[in-house]
Amino acid sequence: MFSTLSIGQLFNFMALTKEQKKEKLKELQDKLKKQKSAVFVDIDGLKNKDVLVLREKLREKSTDFVVSKKTLTKMAFIKNEIPLDETLLSGRLGLIFNYNDEFGFAKDIFDFSKGNKSFNILGGLLDNVCISKEKVTDLALMPSREVLYGSLLSCLNAPIVNFLSVCQGSTKGLINALKQIK
Repeated sequence: MFSTLSIGQLFNFMALTKEQKKEKLKELQDKLKKQKSAVFVDIDGLKNKDVLVLREKLREKSTDFVVSKKTLTKMAFIKNEIPLDETLLSGRLGLIFNYNDEFGFAKDIFDFSKGNKSFNILGGLLDNVCISKEKVTDLALMPSREVLYGSLLSCLNAPIVNFLSVCQGSTKGLINALKQIK
């Protein structure tokens, strides 16, 4: 029965008790304290099997995917003293928390959103500051940290390589000139 329901329908299937709400609020507060970055997504109409596929992809990157009520999310942000842009809380709310990397996981989320019309990126949280959907997309399209390090290293190494090339060229030219004179 549950596999045919969307995640939004499944989430509304059962109302949360006060105790469950307290536990969910505590869980959100803990995740907000530990996170390096987060992405807000609208999952309205997303099928349960799609959520499982996304969770599997994100689990490899030390990332948690949480479906949350808007009121509990607001309360968790207030209790953690993090300013919240309430325009990020639209539709059925999903929060994706990452604990190791600032935005290395954003590419997976962006790729998933391109393949699923029911999954929309709303914005994000970076250094406890809310960022727009466009900034999340820009961060997702950036090369990985390793690629950026490699580019920086090649830029730093280029003057040395060019200097050695010029020195070798002058020496070869001098040797060729001496051979011709001989």
